[in-house]
Amino acid sequence: MAINVYIGKENLPKEKVLVFDVEAAILAVRVIGSAFQRKVLAELEQGEYKDGRVFIDRFGNHLYYTEMSAGSKALFELEGLPDKVVNGAEMGFNALRFVAEIPECSIYFAQRDEALPFHGTKTELYLNGKLYKDCSLLNQKIESGGLE
Repeated sequence: MAINVYIGKENLPKEKVLVFDVEAAILAVRVIGSAFQRKVLAELEQGEYKDGRVFIDRFGNHLYYTEMSAGSKALFELEGLPDKVVNGAEMGFNALRFVAEIPECSIYFAQRDEALPFHGTKTELYLNGKLYKDCSLLNQKIESGGLE
């Protein structure tokens, strides 16, 4: 189990499929109401799971999952499409902190020089294919700009 972070297109393995458009890719995710999906809905969308087609937003409206924020869509894709690399460009800090809860996923950034909030993850962390023993070391590498 690992969280794989790729920064820069040149570091993305050729055999990996990149989900660039998170808005469209949500249609490929099976929404089953997992504990993770329910937590994302509650904390990021301030809503709740209803069924595999719609969720209830904070105002009581029934909305399709295509109406979620880009960060929530990317999180559903990271959990539901573990064999793909998901574009993290539109994920804000609040969404990124949930990535540490996904046991197996791959996330891509065209460029990044800010720390990632993956502290406390129980899985291995890889940056451009290199293993980092903890999130602090991974973030030092990202913030230094010395990416291979």
